[in-house]
Amino acid sequence: MKFPQVIRHRRVEATIYGKSTHYPRYRLAYYVAGQRRLRAFETYGDAKTEAERIVRELANGSQATALSASQSRDSLAALQRLEGFRQSTGRRVSLLAAVSEFVEAAGKLDGQALAEAVERYLSTVASVKRKDVKGS
Repeated sequence: MKFPQVIRHRRVEATIYGKSTHYPRYRLAYYVAGQRRLRAFETYGDAKTEAERIVRELANGSQATALSASQSRDSLAALQRLEGFRQSTGRRVSLLAAVSEFVEAAGKLDGQALAEAVERYLSTVASVKRKDVKGS
């Protein structure tokens, strides 16, 4: 078999490079979100199976392969926190809206923690409660 092997699906392609004396594994290279990704596999079969899965996902518009494992875990945990917030308050907030609002607020705080700033604000704000006055 000649290497490199190119796996295509529609307009998306991934390349499998063969083993060499300097690198004894099969390498799978592909582009996602404008960045080149490189993964290594012990067997050609594993590399080809993964290449076929990736090119199908990318051809269908999925950008999930752009995330590293830790980024994927963080994203799922953040979505779970947002779902808990929705259940407790009834307010729906997208992950993008939550991150955008946090980044904007954190930029204005000049290194101060957001939770600390909120606590300070709430301690200085006066809340007025209405009290009915009975007429005589």
